[in-house]
Amino acid sequence: MPTIKVPTEREATESAPLLREELTTQERILLTQLTHMPGFKVLVKLLQAACARFNDNVIKLDPEAPDYDTKISKRQLKAWVASKFSADVFKAIDWHTDQVILAEQENQEESVDAVAKVFGIHTIGPKKNLLVQPKRKVSATPTSEGKQ
Repeated sequence: MPTIKVPTEREATESAPLLREELTTQERILLTQLTHMPGFKVLVKLLQAACARFNDNVIKLDPEAPDYDTKISKRQLKAWVASKFSADVFKAIDWHTDQVILAEQENQEESVDAVAKVFGIHTIGPKKNLLVQPKRKVSATPTSEGKQ
């Protein structure tokens, strides 16, 4: 029988979305609205460019340079931290946005059920919620889009 690895407390904390318990419903709604603003795509692009710059600094380091080992480890650490930061922020944005969408879907289902009980109306099948936008995922790593 295969063994199941139970995550440590640190691993569980690090994998949980940022502010998972701290954001209010109103703050989650505001964050969701922010993702639909045209400037949000620009913010994503800026963070991707920053990560790409850190990665480029690692690649461009001359292996024959003095103190190469020290410089490469420091630059790799900076690149890793920048990528981890971006990934954590985008993961949290996706998670909080999903919570808003799920809450809206549950609220709509409860409303349909309440109307059905009052008026005796029964739905024939699940209806698609046209008001809820499909889930978008934001990548924390740079893309080749826009590069030449």
